[in-house]
Amino acid sequence: MYTRKYRIERFDADKQGRLSVPTLFSYLNDIMERNAESYGMGASYHLERDLAWVLVEYQIDIASLPEAGTHVEVGTLPYSFKKIYGYRIYGVNDDHGVRLMEGKGKFALINIRTKQFVRPTEDLLEKFTDAHKEPMSIPFERWKPDTTNKIHETKRVVSPAHIDVNGHLNNAFYPTYAYEALSEDILTGFSPNRIYVKYKKEVFANEMLDIKVYQESDGISVLLHNGNGIVSEVFFGTK
Repeated sequence: MYTRKYRIERFDADKQGRLSVPTLFSYLNDIMERNAESYGMGASYHLERDLAWVLVEYQIDIASLPEAGTHVEVGTLPYSFKKIYGYRIYGVNDDHGVRLMEGKGKFALINIRTKQFVRPTEDLLEKFTDAHKEPMSIPFERWKPDTTNKIHETKRVVSPAHIDVNGHLNNAFYPTYAYEALSEDILTGFSPNRIYVKYKKEVFANEMLDIKVYQESDGISVLLHNGNGIVSEVFFGTK
């Protein structure tokens, strides 16, 4: 697994002094990009060919959130490819090698000009030397937000500072916006044991998002909407 150590600074922590959800997804984003670059398959390689891997879904299981002032080792590896999809696995360990989190990501390859999904070529796949050679997928938990009990709703404008090299909202900011929509009452003592994110539509600078928060029996669901419907679904499991 490709790994890198990160020190959790105080500004990377939540009010309880633990790794914040926005920082976690920044780490996952960073390690994925660094790993892709290690194969010579970073953003520039794909952009030169009008291609980009876009996130479809994250599922992160959390045993413990580390505290500010400690180090974590974050790792990832391309696991497999099947049809238009690529799958990644993730792991986060503490300084003693104790596993704090495990996760998986599902990506789809698109042509950034036509916005059409495309099947990766054999030449492209061969460059991801650590992935399984045979086509296979990773199973993901099936989940659907329960929108029966809405407890909060807010709006926010997509900041131009959050737009990535592909011209749309960086994938780390979808769960960040969802997390920032949680009320202070929820965040007090907040300790998610899993975070699931579905990415449904691109979002661009200066778009207005309507963010709705729902209480569920085993956690909190947050739905991000723009004028064309739901752009992302985020679930913070707490039981």
